Amino acid sequence: VPVKVMYKNEKQVTTYAFLDDGATISLISRTLADTLGMEGTRTKLGLVIVGHQTTSMGAMSTKCSIGALEGRGTLIIHDAEVEVIPDVGVNCTQPDEVEIERYQHLKGINLTNLHIDIPYVTVLLGMNNPEAHEELEVRKGINPGKTPWGKLTPFGWCVTGPLETTDYIHNKTKRGLVNHVEITKDLL
Repeated sequence: VPVKVMYKNEKQVTTYAFLDDGATISLISRTLADTLGMEGTRTKLGLVIVGHQTTSMGAMSTKCSIGALEGRGTLIIHDAEVEVIPDVGVNCTQPDEVEIERYQHLKGINLTNLHIDIPYVTVLLGMNNPEAHEELEVRKGINPGKTPWGKLTPFGWCVTGPLETTDYIHNKTKRGLVNHVEITKDLL
């Protein structure tokens, strides 16, 4: 979902957030933190990824505000606790207007024409910010297991689920994304 991230009410950056209801903490990328001039407490995180591979990395604990873009939603999370890591590791894209219009139940959902400063996912919002995960409206197709769903979140609309992208239609190549990160936090 598109969001604006603010630090100390001095500067704001627009970017994308991934709503991960399987995560217990929230993460932001070093790129976003540097752009906003964020400061915080150094920590060490132990990440457990799918397949139980454990990675240890330095991080920084801090707080920021995360809100909906103007006219897109109503939520602003003040003093959201986040961990700054090199990269949030989420690589996903929103479908374009042509892809959305292929599905009758998604008509009218506009995900384009946004001014985004950092046009990729730099925020992963976990369940330590549960208000971000509320589903205000859900649009399912005639065959819900085979078509994408539109979800209205407090940040605005997002499209999730199976989507036959232009790449799939032409090349019959499926792409998938699996995220599982478990974090152990040690203060330095």
